[in-house]
Amino acid sequence: MSCRICLIQCMITLLLLQAVISKKTTRPSVLVIGGSGRVGGSAVRSLLNRDAFDVSIGGRKRKSFEASIDRCPSRFKGGVEFQELDIHNEQQLDTVIPNYDVIVHTAGPFQGLAEAGVLKCALKHGKLYVDVMDDVELSRIARSSKYQNLARNTGATAIVSAGIWPGGSSLLAQEAIDEVGGSEMVESTCFDFFTAGSGNAGTTIITATFLILGEDVLVYEEGQRRYKKSASNRRVVNFGRIVGEREVVRLNLIECESSHVSSGVQNVQTYFGTAPPFWNSLFALMANVVPQEVLQNREWMEKLAIFSMPMIRFIDSFVGSTNSIKVTLTLKDGSQRAVLMTHPDLEAGVGDALAAFVAHMLDKGGRSLPSGVFYPEEMPEDYRRAVLESIRHTASEVAFCAL
Repeated sequence: MSCRICLIQCMITLLLLQAVISKKTTRPSVLVIGGSGRVGGSAVRSLLNRDAFDVSIGGRKRKSFEASIDRCPSRFKGGVEFQELDIHNEQQLDTVIPNYDVIVHTAGPFQGLAEAGVLKCALKHGKLYVDVMDDVELSRIARSSKYQNLARNTGATAIVSAGIWPGGSSLLAQEAIDEVGGSEMVESTCFDFFTAGSGNAGTTIITATFLILGEDVLVYEEGQRRYKKSASNRRVVNFGRIVGEREVVRLNLIECESSHVSSGVQNVQTYFGTAPPFWNSLFALMANVVPQEVLQNREWMEKLAIFSMPMIRFIDSFVGSTNSIKVTLTLKDGSQRAVLMTHPDLEAGVGDALAAFVAHMLDKGGRSLPSGVFYPEEMPEDYRRAVLESIRHTASEVAFCAL
């Protein structure tokens, strides 16, 4: 009798082990490159909260990974592995990337790069890929025929410029365009963004902001590329009941490129503002006084970001980290439509948005999407709507109105 009980217990144990092993091997594996940083770490947190993925963090230094755990242990409560990885080492990329189902690239800044090395490696190995690329020129390289052909040959799907903005902002604009009857009904699209303080961003995003400040601002006018002075054309925008009226200035943001390319709207422009207003004045001063070659120097801007962080964090403690996106369409008949989306914290919003892009990519095994390199707006409608609905779910305000 005791032998039978032991045999039954052994069988139950084997079945439980088999279930655990099966669950482990069937869960998609996600590598978040730059996951020790604030944006990447927020994406890791949101992916772990979904409890549907095995998540690893890729980075150059284990020390940075351990420091991020010490700084915010609750963020990694689901458990993550660390993978040493230098994104500029092609051989190392070729060794690491094949081991994962999805690659999430958050290790910016993306400004000033002549090659999208992580993307190219992911495409070569036929992977699903998402990044937070916010540089117009690099996005043109990423979507060139060389990269597109590579993706189609291997069956890879890549979404560049994902997150909350860019990403959620792009989907918001495309939905608005669809709902008024398509781009043929739209005369112009204007993107306005507001973030209180740094939005809890780290040095990478601050560095990228300084680099972008040193660029002339792309606008599309009658389908032609035009360039305006950075931090110019100051205006006041109403961002709804939570944020209220805020000053914004021109900034070279990728939504101008992606929305024009994806929707075909002939007139597109982008603006950004922050709080307190002192930061807007400082941006304008930097854009007008500091030579562009200085603002576009990655090493110098990174040092400036690090030097500025104590003051930025101090001011953040007073102004918060709210982020708001407003897209205004001017229609061919002269009427206007506006859509608004506000999140209480930019850092958390980016992480949740990235997790939404990944999660819906993996629906139906992840292979229901077309092969290629796409802006978020270029994805199939059902995918776009599912991701945007997830992003809206975490918003503190969503509004639609005629102006």
